[in-house]
Amino acid sequence: MRRYVTDVVAQGTTTTAGLFILTYNRSTATGGLADCASDVSSETQTLLPPGIDTATGGRFAAEASTLRPTTASLTQPLIVPSGNDLCVLVDGVNPVTVQLSGYLAP
Repeated sequence: MRRYVTDVVAQGTTTTAGLFILTYNRSTATGGLADCASDVSSETQTLLPPGIDTATGGRFAAEASTLRPTTASLTQPLIVPSGNDLCVLVDGVNPVTVQLSGYLAP
């Protein structure tokens, strides 16, 4: 089974906007080096935004807690391959709450 992400809602938990990125990496259960945590190893692949280097690349901004949440309804679902962990990496200065919606399917 794979995870399909269809909607993302994110909001900073402080009055300052926060940053986040959706990634996946191979789970330790399937032979990976590390579960999500803050691992940005060569095993980590970026889902959103696509093609960004997780260690040095751009992030998505989540609005401050005083503003409307950042929302994205995706016309094409993001697919997390089976045997991988879905990860949300946020910056440590301005935390973000992220809600992901979607479905499981083969």
